[in-house]
Amino acid sequence: MPTLADLAAGLVAAVHTLFAVVEVAFPRAIRIPGVADLSSPEGAQAIPVARNAGVYNAFLAVALWAAVLLPDAPPAVRTYLLGCAAVAGAVGGLTLKWTVFVIQAVPALVALGLWLGR
Repeated sequence: MPTLADLAAGLVAAVHTLFAVVEVAFPRAIRIPGVADLSSPEGAQAIPVARNAGVYNAFLAVALWAAVLLPDAPPAVRTYLLGCAAVAGAVGGLTLKWTVFVIQAVPALVALGLWLGR
């Protein structure tokens, strides 16, 4: 039976899966008001960067799914991956828009807290 910590880590993995799909397959859909609009001609120059970020998000998502779903996954792996997601969200919040922190770092920090407090 999945624990609340498992469900929270699964949510973080799902969010990163969504990020990866959008960044790799649909980068022109990315619009961050005041920061980036990849649908514009100027923004289109950043599409390779978005796709590259999407690949990293895919790696993180797959590893998180493995850490949640594989019963023999070392606990330290989940701790490390959730920490990575939290740091990435904090950097995004500082460099892109504060909502990146809310969408990416807060769920990772909650999942990390639940995981460490189990």
